[in-house]
Amino acid sequence: MLITTCTIVHADEIHSSNWRVTSSHNSKDANHAIDSNEWSRWTTKKPQVPGQTFTIDLIEPAGVNQLVLNSARSPQDYPRAYRIDTSGNGSDWDRAITTGVGNPQGDTVINFPPITTRFIRIIQTGRDSHYWWSIHELEIHLTGDNSQHSKPASLTAKVVDTPTDEQSRISKRWKPYKSWRDSYSVDGICYCDSSNYDHGIGAVLIDTPDGRQRTVVQICNDIKTTYGTGRVSDRIPYNTIACGNAPANNAPDEDLKTGCPGRVDQGSSGCFQIGPPWPLDALYGK
Repeated sequence: MLITTCTIVHADEIHSSNWRVTSSHNSKDANHAIDSNEWSRWTTKKPQVPGQTFTIDLIEPAGVNQLVLNSARSPQDYPRAYRIDTSGNGSDWDRAITTGVGNPQGDTVINFPPITTRFIRIIQTGRDSHYWWSIHELEIHLTGDNSQHSKPASLTAKVVDTPTDEQSRISKRWKPYKSWRDSYSVDGICYCDSSNYDHGIGAVLIDTPDGRQRTVVQICNDIKTTYGTGRVSDRIPYNTIACGNAPANNAPDEDLKTGCPGRVDQGSSGCFQIGPPWPLDALYGK
């Protein structure tokens, strides 16, 4: 694999500062995803199939909690589904710290519990018989935690994410109500809580770790069958069907970047408090 580097620094995010990036396909163009030029791009040059990867080496461990994949200039090239793995040394990987589906209407914003890591791998897990996977610009947001590499807190405890300044500004536009709730978390497990799966979210197909595709409704039913419903007294409510994570429906209030996808019991300050992702590895791991 070709290794490329770039040296651009932004105050509130890591944005290609001394990164080394590699990819499973078309690695010679990997640096186009971090060159601060939205007109250039890295792309697979092949239709999307599970297992395509894009890997970032941050050089030093850093606390991160969000990735933003910009493919606006190639609007059909968003990842059909994804999984995020992290590693402190590039050899031993924490698998599936979050999973989800890409956003066909803009940037794919991937939120996950704060974690300190050096290597981040984006695994494309969906399929499209025609369109490639492209990244025009990649951003990684800091949490300010540079402690030793650790597993995400959501595996053992509830998560409270620290919103960025931009997220705090966006949050003020919204006044979430508890009635918006489509999911909740208890003890690090995300449970679905929707009776009608509005805006067609129930039929959305998700690639699961066993290589199959399941609808949102199927996954929600499997979570309930495996984990029950969790203690009522400890439920933390979220707007999206996956505790503030993808997939989100197409309603403006659920937009992962400009909406209020997170907690709906904290007023506007909860908009970007993101909970644990669905336990797909536990449910469907090989």
